[in-house]
Amino acid sequence: MQERKEQIEMMFEWQKSLLELDDQIVDQLANYWSELSEGYSLNDSGRSSLKKLSRKFKLDEIMVSMKISSEQYLEMKEGKYTQESVENAWKKIAGICHNRRLEKENPDLSRLYYIRGIMRKRFNYVNDYVAIELLTKAHDLGATVESLEQHV
Repeated sequence: MQERKEQIEMMFEWQKSLLELDDQIVDQLANYWSELSEGYSLNDSGRSSLKKLSRKFKLDEIMVSMKISSEQYLEMKEGKYTQESVENAWKKIAGICHNRRLEKENPDLSRLYYIRGIMRKRFNYVNDYVAIELLTKAHDLGATVESLEQHV
């Protein structure tokens, strides 16, 4: 009975240390975002979404996505980043993480998204989800990216 009790206590200590590690990761990522978006920091809601993001993606994936997002979406006005651009850049991070992971699994995916972009410009209406699904299916069935691009 005593041995079982000690095992349970050890398990609780282990779980607590894992939670502390998660909090440290979130703290470090939040600090990194603050460096990238100088003058801004994450509120409780931002930290909460960062915690969820850290459960789904690796630390390096999140950091690279933060860097990409900051470079692409942050805009300066009068020597400092605008709040609107910081909020927009923050919202893009999860999508960037997701898309970068998909591109690792399927290297031609970015070209398929490019082709979908061509479709958007040439047609009155394009259902984004259906378009990428059909392009992916055609590619999986043997159509080359070049032939899909030429066809569009």
